[in-house]
Amino acid sequence: MDVTKQTEIDKLMVEILDGTQNEWGWCKAKLGANAILAVSMAVCRAGAACSRMPLYKYIARIAGKPYDKFVMPVPSFNVINGGSHAGNRLACQEFMILPVGASTFREAMNIGAEVYHTLKKCIKDKYGQDACNVGDEGGFAPSVQDNNEALDILMDAIKKSGHEGKVKIGTDVAASEFYSAETKKYDLDFKNPDSPPEMKKTADEMIEYYKDWIAKYPFVSIEDPFDQDDWEAYTKFQAEVGDHMQIVGDDLLVTNPKRVQKGLDVKACNALLLKVNQIGSITEAIEASNMAQFAGWGVMVSHRSGETEDSFIADLVVGLRTGQIKTGAPCRSERLSKYNQLLRIEEELGSRCSFAGLAFRNIGSPALGMLRKPFVGGNWKSTGTIASVKELLTAFKDLQSDPSLVDAVIFAPTIHIPAAQEVLAGCNSVHVGVQNMSKSGEGAFTGEVSASQIQDAGLQYVLVGHSERRSLYGETDEDCAIKTKLAIEKGLTVVFCIGELLAERQTGKTTEVCERQMKAVIPVVTDWSKMVIAYEPVWAIGTGVVATPMQAQEAHYQVRRTLRDACGAAVADSVRILYGGSVNPGNCKALGDLPDVDGFLVGGASCKPNFTEIISTAQAAFKK
Repeated sequence: MDVTKQTEIDKLMVEILDGTQNEWGWCKAKLGANAILAVSMAVCRAGAACSRMPLYKYIARIAGKPYDKFVMPVPSFNVINGGSHAGNRLACQEFMILPVGASTFREAMNIGAEVYHTLKKCIKDKYGQDACNVGDEGGFAPSVQDNNEALDILMDAIKKSGHEGKVKIGTDVAASEFYSAETKKYDLDFKNPDSPPEMKKTADEMIEYYKDWIAKYPFVSIEDPFDQDDWEAYTKFQAEVGDHMQIVGDDLLVTNPKRVQKGLDVKACNALLLKVNQIGSITEAIEASNMAQFAGWGVMVSHRSGETEDSFIADLVVGLRTGQIKTGAPCRSERLSKYNQLLRIEEELGSRCSFAGLAFRNIGSPALGMLRKPFVGGNWKSTGTIASVKELLTAFKDLQSDPSLVDAVIFAPTIHIPAAQEVLAGCNSVHVGVQNMSKSGEGAFTGEVSASQIQDAGLQYVLVGHSERRSLYGETDEDCAIKTKLAIEKGLTVVFCIGELLAERQTGKTTEVCERQMKAVIPVVTDWSKMVIAYEPVWAIGTGVVATPMQAQEAHYQVRRTLRDACGAAVADSVRILYGGSVNPGNCKALGDLPDVDGFLVGGASCKPNFTEIISTAQAAFKK
C-alpha cells in the first residue's frame, strides 16, 4: 500500500483486520491498540519521508492544517505529583505550571526549568532532601497533607523564581481515582484509611471547592475534575466557569470521537486531552482533535506516565496546531526528548512559527463561519408544477437577504424556468439556474439545451456532474469536463458536483474518487471565478443521513488541497466548495461553521418555504 494513504491504511487495520466494536466505536480488541498504533505511527513517519517533509509538516497536511505557518505550544509542566502516582496524601494527581507569558517556546522552557529548580529548593527547605525525589513524570512528591498546601508551596516557588505573572497553574485532578459510585462522593483524603467525613464531598461541593481555588490561585486549566461518567457534574461546572477556565476531558473522553461528540452535545467541557494510544491510530486521533477544534475547544496533546524516548507527540502538537502540550517536568530523558524536539522545530522554523502564549486555549480552532461569500443552491430536480413553483417562489421573493453577502440560486426543472423567472422578476435575492446542459452546441440534438441557449434565456448558473446524471444517465468525468468548458466559454457559472458512493466511502476511497473527478475538470477551467464545487456524498443524498462535521470538513479540505496542488494557493483559497447531502435548517449552521464549507447544495429541503432559513443562516455565517 501507498504509505501516504494514512487514512486508508488505518481504516484497513481498525475496521477490516481487527473489526471489533463496542458502544463507543472501534475497540481494537483483536489486534490491540498498541499494535495498531505502532504501525500507524510508522506509516505516518514513512509518509513524511516519502513526501520529503518534516514530520510535523506532514501531519499538518494530512490533518487539514496550514503548513506554511506553525504555532509552538505552551508546555504544561507537571511539577508536583499526587493521587495514585505518589505516596503522599495529596488527592490531585498533578499540579502543573504553564508559562503563558513567554514570547517563545525556548523562553517557556527556561521559565519552566527555573521554576522547577526553585521549587526543588523550596521543598528541600521545608520537607528535607528525601522529599526531592521525582516520580514517573519528573514531578516532586513532597509529604504535603492536602491540595492547598501543595498549591501554596508552588506559588512560593513561582514568586521566588522571579516569574510571577508569566506563569499560570493547571491541575489534573483525576477525580475518578477517589470517587465512590456507591456513595456518589469524592474523597479528598482517600489515601487515609481514617478519612474524616468532611473530606468526602458531593459533586456540588466539589464545584464550590474548585471555585475557591480559582478565586485564590492563577488557574487556567482543570483536567478531570469529576468521575469519568459524571456527565451531569461536568455540564454544571462547565456552565459556571467554562467561559474563563479550560476544563479538560481525559478519562471523560479518552480521545474517542464518539465520547467527544457526547461531550459536545451535553456541553461537558471545553478541551480535549489528546493521547494517541488511548484511541490507537493517528487517523482517529486527528479526527478527535479536529472535531474538538472545529467546536472551538482547546486540545492538549499529552504523553503517558509510562513513556519512551520517542518524540512523535512533539511533531504532532505542532502539526495539529493545538497550542499546548503536557509531557512531564523538565526532567528525565523520556520527558526531555519531546521538549528537545520542540526546541529543534522552533529553531528550524524561525519566523515561520509563533508561540501560542495566552491564546493557547483556542489558537488552533478555526474561525467559525464562512470565509468566502456563501453560495446556497436549491436543486428541485424533476418535481413540482407551475402552480407549486409560483406559490413557493412567492414566499422566497420576500426573503430579505443581501446579495452582496450570499448567492442564492434555485435550479428549477427546465420547463418551469419561465414561470420561476416571472415570479422572481426584479428580485435580487434569489436567482434561477438550470440543472443540466448539453455537451454539444446547437443542432440536431433532441432534448438537449446548449450553453448558448441558457445564456440567451438570461440564466447565469448551471449544474454539471450531479450524481444522478452520472449514475442514471451514464455521464463520465470527461463528459462533465466538456460541459464545464463550454459553459465557462459562454460566461456561465458552473456548480460542479463531485462525491463518492457508500461503498467507496467504506473502503476509504473518498479522497481518491473526488481527486479523480476534480482532475478531469481542472485542465479545462479558464476562469475559476466561474466555478463553484459541490461535494455531495452520494450516500447522504435524500437519505436523511448527513456526513459528520469531521467527514464533511475532511472531504472539503482534500478538495481544496487538490486545487492548491494543481492551481496554486490563490485559486484554492478563493473557490467556493459547497456541501450537499440532506442539508436542512436544523443542521446547516454546524456544517457552515466548518472552515472549508462555503455553502450548500440542497435537495428536498429547498422545496419547502423554510429553505429561506438556510439562506439566512449562510448569510449570517459569512465573515466579510
